Amino acid sequence: MRLKTRSALALVVATLVVSPAVGQTSGDMRPLREVIGDGDQPASYIGTRCAAFFVATSEAMGDLIDAEMAQEAQGIARAFLGSAIGSMQARGMSQEDADAAAREEAGDLTAAYEARFAANRAAGDPAFSADPVFIADNADCLAALNGE
Repeated sequence: MRLKTRSALALVVATLVVSPAVGQTSGDMRPLREVIGDGDQPASYIGTRCAAFFVATSEAMGDLIDAEMAQEAQGIARAFLGSAIGSMQARGMSQEDADAAAREEAGDLTAAYEARFAANRAAGDPAFSADPVFIADNADCLAALNGE
């Protein structure tokens, strides 16, 4: 089954999270809402974290999504990254420094998601649909995407 629209991507991601949550499988990655709630990160972190979420999730979905949907997910990730860069600039960083910092942070976060997904698969679990961090971040990043 291949999907072709943004609403279909949101539907598939939402459908994938109906499995019961399991314990954390790797690393110390906490849900976005906890990290932001603790006040440990600047507002730009929402942008880099959600950019990483969409990149890692679309890559993990592989053949379940077509090239058009994968490009759309990349576009959403770029929009979140742009938001992070703008937030960093508002805090006084130059455009060049903000761009480099946001890209590095998003890259690190993408790698963290990918490591979680790989650990889940290695444990015999679904890559992300039962992962509590994925489930929480899915809800939070979709809410941020929809301006909620």
